[in-house]
Amino acid sequence: VWENKTRILKHSTELLTTQTGLKSYTEVSCKIKITNTKNPAFIVLGFSSKPIHVAKGFLGGDLGTGNWGLAGNGALGEEGKWKKGDTFKSGDIVTLEFSSKIIRYYINGRENGYSFKFSGDKVYIACSLFYAGDTIEILS
Repeated sequence: VWENKTRILKHSTELLTTQTGLKSYTEVSCKIKITNTKNPAFIVLGFSSKPIHVAKGFLGGDLGTGNWGLAGNGALGEEGKWKKGDTFKSGDIVTLEFSSKIIRYYINGRENGYSFKFSGDKVYIACSLFYAGDTIEILS
């Protein structure tokens, strides 16, 4: 459930766009704190080119074109294809950036040299949390 007043997203069995998917961005930098995770492989943070509300889907590889996501185990889904990225865990802050159709991400502010040219002009911030107790907090 997305709690708009507290900016906290709690465990859900569905993949969701934040703030009920009503706001898209042509440029955005979003900091997300992983406040609790049972299994970081099942937390996926990223972007979608359209509002989504899909039962048990994964951003990036599984949802295909127009979706990009980073899982806590480092699986990186780039519009239908998976590759290896950086891992994150409880307590980490993941920063997602979208600017001029380029996606970048940082974990705890660490520069990693990653960039990906996205197919869409606008994005929605999206995430999935599959275990009871999993929570993230949108910091900015």
